[in-house]
Amino acid sequence: MVIHVSELTGGMPVTTLSGELPDQAALAGVLNQLYLLRMTVLSVTRVEDMHRRS
Repeated sequence: MVIHVSELTGGMPVTTLSGELPDQAALAGVLNQLYLLRMTVLSVTRVEDMHRRS
């Protein structure tokens, strides 16, 4: 997983977590950990892996 912090207009920080997970159970585990850390999740987006297209 890779963490990237950027800044929106007006100075609001946004943290993006990206990486490859093997299945939905792993995604649920990551989301659960974020919840336990009291972090707000604004969205979850699935991005097609360009290397798997054949």
